[in-house]
Amino acid sequence: MSDVYGTYILDAILIIGFTLYVRYAAPYITSIAKVKNFDFISGWVDKAVDAAEQVIKGSGLGEEKKDWVIQLLESIGIIVDDAVIALIEAAVKAMNDTNVVIQDAANDVIKV
Repeated sequence: MSDVYGTYILDAILIIGFTLYVRYAAPYITSIAKVKNFDFISGWVDKAVDAAEQVIKGSGLGEEKKDWVIQLLESIGIIVDDAVIALIEAAVKAMNDTNVVIQDAANDVIKV
């Protein structure tokens, strides 16, 4: 008789353990994977935007550079959706802001 109760207790422990895993561990592991995926994609976007700036010379060619970046990202298997487009735009803005700061600093040095 105690063997039957032991089986039920073992089943209950397994069910509770699985429930806790599904409730807490699985979402945590998924969130870690999403963060690592975001960092991976963000890094590639930054590098691709920098590369486009070096490969395609000239101003006023933003759309051509953006298309080049999108093609590069797709060629390495990144699905370009609205979120990735937003990352591209943010990388371009960050690069332009850095260029403005550098240009302002250079102008200050020249004035002195």
